[in-house]
Amino acid sequence: MHLNEECVVSLPVSLGLARNSALTPQVNRVVRRALEMGLVAKWLHEGARRQSTPESPPELVDLPKTISVFAALSVGHLLAACTFLLEIALPKHWMQGML
Repeated sequence: MHLNEECVVSLPVSLGLARNSALTPQVNRVVRRALEMGLVAKWLHEGARRQSTPESPPELVDLPKTISVFAALSVGHLLAACTFLLEIALPKHWMQGML
């Protein structure tokens, strides 16, 4: 579930390869393409713009959003409980035959 329009936390990412790795040419090709298309400049520009803009007031979480989150959580717990009960109820030799 995605409630925010903006990135909450911006973290730098790096990729390290072993010396003389077989993946180096492919990674270099992708990085070169990103540089040539201007993606890196765009990301740097957006990062600088995000840091320079004043923070907007936080959006309030209303009751329908809260209910939908707990409904999704409840469905997940219900599915987990059903799966657990099936594992207990069904004989082990029957479950092994299904694999």
